[in-house]
Amino acid sequence: MTRPSPRSTRHERLRAALDGRSEVVAAGTFRKAAGPTTEIVVDGEEPPAWLETEIERLGMAVDRVLPHGETVEIQVR
Repeated sequence: MTRPSPRSTRHERLRAALDGRSEVVAAGTFRKAAGPTTEIVVDGEEPPAWLETEIERLGMAVDRVLPHGETVEIQVR
């Protein structure tokens, strides 16, 4: 049996989160709706490198990245 690649798994988790089907994007990452944007909060001082690429791959764009000390908030349109 073939296991899905980590990249495809991240992509599907992100898609589910942005579509509102799931709250969890990855370990330590979650989403919340906020009007016309979706906010993704990530543990750490900056978003993981793969996250912006996956957001763009889904046809969306990162609007703002707001650091909050131990987490960073990414607003997506």
